[in-house]
Amino acid sequence: MDKVLGVVFALLFVLNAFLMGRSIATSGNGQEVLADAVFIENGEVDEANEGKLVVVTGPIQTTDEAYDDVTELTLESALAAKHTETLSYDYIDKETNKKAYDVDHGLSTMDFNNKYRVEENWTPEPDEYIYGAAWIGDFYITQEVLIPLIGTKELSVETFWQDELDESPYWYYFEGDDIYFSSADPDNFKEGDQRISYRGISENDDTVYTIVGMQRDGELYRPDADLGEWIHEGVKSRSDLEGGTAKNAVMAIVFFGVLAVLFLVLALWKFEVFEKLSAKKV
Repeated sequence: MDKVLGVVFALLFVLNAFLMGRSIATSGNGQEVLADAVFIENGEVDEANEGKLVVVTGPIQTTDEAYDDVTELTLESALAAKHTETLSYDYIDKETNKKAYDVDHGLSTMDFNNKYRVEENWTPEPDEYIYGAAWIGDFYITQEVLIPLIGTKELSVETFWQDELDESPYWYYFEGDDIYFSSADPDNFKEGDQRISYRGISENDDTVYTIVGMQRDGELYRPDADLGEWIHEGVKSRSDLEGGTAKNAVMAIVFFGVLAVLFLVLALWKFEVFEKLSAKKV
């Protein structure tokens, strides 16, 4: 078993050493790309910049809020991440405290409850993005550019229209401050039922952002080059962006370097190299 783990750690060392080397080799690429970027202060689209990397600064304006035609809800956000979870149950044998795979559903309710403990599991599916429309100046912002702005907190009940909540074919209920939507009565959930929650972008017209993107037909796309972050809060100069790119590169080199050293030590330990060296010294 130790030899197998040694091989695994050795492979992880090679992988992280490769990623560290790649980070070193490409560390200056982001700065070189940004050196050719066109900075646009007035937010106007210039056809001369078609296909080029542009940097646009200004507030993000939501012109259409995201709408989910499944739950029939308008989300107070230009872009929202729709998170769906599916319900399943694990039955734990109280005597062995292990999961029971052959559950005796023929028992009476009392006997069943005495024999089994039920654990509820909500299994997540990949998030689905729902987009309305947003602009910065005259530039239409594509969905992929805005994804980093989506927060980790679920949208609150105040971000939905009350009449839509009342007329939606989905039930809604609360867990703390979070609101969930389900196609089944939450008081009578059964295995296979699903629930939905949303995360979105805080709408604040006063917040100024600096976006680095590719200009195509008057739209901003995520940069083709690996620049790390491409959307920043506040007004950023060329030197600010280049400094941030350099910092990200250094962090990546350090991160992969530390992991490479760690996995190398673990691999040598599992192959008993240190013990053999100690024995030779003795």
